[in-house]
Amino acid sequence: MSVVAQVILNKNPPSSTQMGDVAVLKLYDRRFAEELRGFFEAEDYGEAEEEEYQLEVFHHPSPNDEGKAKLVAAHADNPTDENEDEPAAKRISRIQQRCLEHHISECMVYDRLKSLQAHHIPRLSCSVRLKPWILPKAPHSIPPSIEKDLYIPGILIEYIDGFSLEDANTIAPAEDWRQIFDKALEAINMLGDQNVLNNGVRPENFIVRQENGVYSALMVDFAQARLRRVDESDQEWKRFGFSFERTERASLRYLVKADEMQFY
Repeated sequence: MSVVAQVILNKNPPSSTQMGDVAVLKLYDRRFAEELRGFFEAEDYGEAEEEEYQLEVFHHPSPNDEGKAKLVAAHADNPTDENEDEPAAKRISRIQQRCLEHHISECMVYDRLKSLQAHHIPRLSCSVRLKPWILPKAPHSIPPSIEKDLYIPGILIEYIDGFSLEDANTIAPAEDWRQIFDKALEAINMLGDQNVLNNGVRPENFIVRQENGVYSALMVDFAQARLRRVDESDQEWKRFGFSFERTERASLRYLVKADEMQFY
């Protein structure tokens, strides 16, 4: 759903960060968020569409945050119902809002899970914002009031040298599969202990790392996660938790369907 790139950090002056010289830049980019674009039935990215969106933002600023939330909610189940002919800029506006929401969710979860960073999840270095390429017909000076509608939000996180959990049965020795799978489940349980539910738990969202012969599985995507609300009752939280847990375990369990992996 997000654009991910491996980047080299220019530490000048030298920094005390433990990130190392290589990091991962994760962007919530409306232009290339394939799943969101598919959900809202937007065409593949093109300059004409982006220019239409930028002009719409400059000349017709979007609703406030509350208005945006209502707009997204109204189209959550049937995003294009009765709106098949709506302008592309309107669809892109909803994609941008969803990207902003995913960025906020991820930052909140990383903040809540500080104690798990470097062990069960990557270290978070910082939240970032990239100024977009402003197309010719749009003004080149962006007023602060519309920055959130145009800028590309993202995060800079620790680079984990490893492989996807999805590939564990083709990369890791068979005798290590159980250890790797247990580590992934351990990470899921640790999130639950911190009152975090993640609806984005899939094998491809774990990076398996081996250090001194010991494997660990780090979860790397929290855009679809949520924190427990202060006013959320135990009953409500358990109901959501049961639904999320079934999704999480079903997503991982398919890894062990092969005859040679019937240990689970």
